[in-house]
Amino acid sequence: MQLLKPDQWIQLDKDLHEQVLVPRGGLHGALMTSGDLSRTLTEPLLDNAITLLGQYLPIMDVAQILGSECGLVEPDGVLNGVHAQTGQFDLSEQMRGYLQRAVPLLSEPDEKNKHAFLLVPASDVGRYLGEAVHKVLPEVKVVRVPGQSDLMFCREQGCLSLTELHKALRQFRAAYEATVNTPPTSPHSRFDIMDWVPLDP
Repeated sequence: MQLLKPDQWIQLDKDLHEQVLVPRGGLHGALMTSGDLSRTLTEPLLDNAITLLGQYLPIMDVAQILGSECGLVEPDGVLNGVHAQTGQFDLSEQMRGYLQRAVPLLSEPDEKNKHAFLLVPASDVGRYLGEAVHKVLPEVKVVRVPGQSDLMFCREQGCLSLTELHKALRQFRAAYEATVNTPPTSPHSRFDIMDWVPLDP
């Protein structure tokens, strides 16, 4: 789905540069003079991008966009009841792809401790999409969130086994052993905190 025309992309890039980067000395200046890039660069960049995109794009329910791509919603926004009743749409491959991208970084092959959720806007289209996804992925719990403007797949990993923890922490063993006997960098204490309070005798 092409949301912006090429000339709009160019204008968006120009506006973001002028409104976010130029006041901060350009990208190089912003990176070199700030210790908190999230606060000084990322947040202003996102805020300005949202404001500028609002000038070009219509306000739409994110579930409506995904529903249009899957054939659940007509281009004019009308719910496609025929597809819902006959099951002519195929969400399985696309939804499984989204679900796979949300896999926990620390996870066991066993699925028994994993929980999957789909957070959808509490709109008619969101409910409609949630029901359709639940039909093709019954293990996914659909949660309707009032006031939410995005659509999110979440996967939670329950308790990890000792084997899984060992596998995850093994990669840090060499770094730990390299610093454990060096007082200024010992992982057992904070040496970057200079304030101290004397203990009472």
